[in-house]
Amino acid sequence: YQRRVHGEGIQETAVTLLGLALGLLCTNYLQFSDQLATWLLFTALTLFHLVANYLAVSALILRSLNKQRAVLLCHQHLSTQAVLTPTQVSKVEPIVRRHTSWVRLGARLSRIAKSAEEMYDLLASSDPQEMYLIAVNGTCVEVVLHRNATACDQMRALYHANALHEGHSVKLARQLVYGQFQSFWEELKSRGWDTADVCVADSEWRSDWRRAD
Repeated sequence: YQRRVHGEGIQETAVTLLGLALGLLCTNYLQFSDQLATWLLFTALTLFHLVANYLAVSALILRSLNKQRAVLLCHQHLSTQAVLTPTQVSKVEPIVRRHTSWVRLGARLSRIAKSAEEMYDLLASSDPQEMYLIAVNGTCVEVVLHRNATACDQMRALYHANALHEGHSVKLARQLVYGQFQSFWEELKSRGWDTADVCVADSEWRSDWRRAD
């Protein structure tokens, strides 16, 4: 680890020195150039900077689970029963455009239950063991998380939301969660994912509810 940190420090120093040298060369050149040449050089360097940053981000292989990567993993498992590795996900994960606006994980309770009767019906139709409440609201799948929801509960809720988003009925979606999620969760660990570092929720909103005996 220390050797890797030392190597990264040397690389950063070398890049900084190279940047300073190129900056000095550009400054000397621009002193004797017209305005058009200045803007052309500025545009070229800006584009180079953007492309370099895009390639750098594309090369990252992250083992933590954010919402984007978790949605890709859930979708792939529901479709093919396969769990992608961090390397495989890094190759298909969108960088500029996100595709997760269809699900709101960590929604307010009022978004899916606007009255006591609706809340009662929602609790009656949900599994007592689930630490979340889920409902389709138009084109968005709303997920209300319980205040005691763990990382596993959040991933289970997202897996459930993916099943609903892909067009499965409420009954079939729940059956898929019962039948497939546990093996999916266990395989995530064996495939190299850090299941202790799960950041898939959209907000910090949490709710509390109790079912009557």
